[in-house]
Amino acid sequence: MLRFLFPLFPEGTKFYKDIVIILCLVGMFYITVVAISQIDLKKIIAYSSVAHMSYVVLGLCLDNSLGSLGSLYLM
Repeated sequence: MLRFLFPLFPEGTKFYKDIVIILCLVGMFYITVVAISQIDLKKIIAYSSVAHMSYVVLGLCLDNSLGSLGSLYLM
């Protein structure tokens, strides 16, 4: 995402940034609730991994150094 999306499509990432941030926030909360309701440990780990990737995308879309550094650290 860092190597391809931002350098190749800078206007597109700025245009859709707000929509992606909203989708990441909704996705984080929804996936967290789904992960809590699971019984199987494999499913819990899988859903929590998806939620963590929402944190990464949210950090990248914030357009500041702290968000980028936090998402790189989480990756």
